[in-house]
Amino acid sequence: MMPGAASLTMNKTPHFPSPQHFLFVLPDSASPADQDQVVNAARELTAHGYVYVASAHERTMQDREDIRFMPLRRDDLPRFGAPTSVMIVKDRTMVSAAEQAYPGAHVLVIDPTDAPRVVDYVQHMPHVAGGAAPPLAV
Repeated sequence: MMPGAASLTMNKTPHFPSPQHFLFVLPDSASPADQDQVVNAARELTAHGYVYVASAHERTMQDREDIRFMPLRRDDLPRFGAPTSVMIVKDRTMVSAAEQAYPGAHVLVIDPTDAPRVVDYVQHMPHVAGGAAPPLAV
């Protein structure tokens, strides 16, 4: 090594993938029954990372069954890190706000009856499973 040159060392710590963050958004147009369907499907994602449900039907932030529930205000999407996937229930008007608030996240508009199929799709996305996602028509 040349005099005065700094030596570079490789980081020997193992690489662990970053945890995934999944956000379900239930605006006031979604019913409590819609939320129940989404939560049932969202439970499956807890094995792959952190799951959040922002809902107009929630009054306070609380953790239940490994899912963080939080209130949703129409003009204020929740702010926390960088979600991997954002699934908005029924409301296409929220897509551009979600894309601006969460750059790089996969933003989907879903119907609650399709939530199990959407969860299956998200589980197979490259950033979650390391493979290619199957086509999804919602």
